[in-house]
Amino acid sequence: MTTLSIFLYLADILNSLSAFVTIGGILCVFAPFFAFMGQDEFNIENPGSCLKWCIPIAVLCFLIACIIPDKKTMYMIAGVELANSVMESEDFGKVKNYLGETGVTMIDDIKALIHAEAQEAIEKTKKEHQKEH
Repeated sequence: MTTLSIFLYLADILNSLSAFVTIGGILCVFAPFFAFMGQDEFNIENPGSCLKWCIPIAVLCFLIACIIPDKKTMYMIAGVELANSVMESEDFGKVKNYLGETGVTMIDDIKALIHAEAQEAIEKTKKEHQKEH
């Protein structure tokens, strides 16, 4: 496996983990309500051990879920890293140098062709306009 394939695999795992952590946080928020549902009296001074561990766990779960990026974001990160590694490679430098010399010439030629075509179209339009009047 390449580094990219491992990164993509971990992106899928983290995406699933984020959903699991979010569900765990939601369950921890509602757990105290379910725990005290069957009681006739609720003593606010002694809420029990349920609140002592549910609230911190819920906050931790939501923080972890917020920190884990979305799968698409992780794919974009992988794409940027891959493009960066290609751009820093020695082979890309050779291609860039080769295209640098001929690429400018090609772009200038294309600009000249476009300019010539535009001038011909303008002159043709002027002649057609003069014939109509």
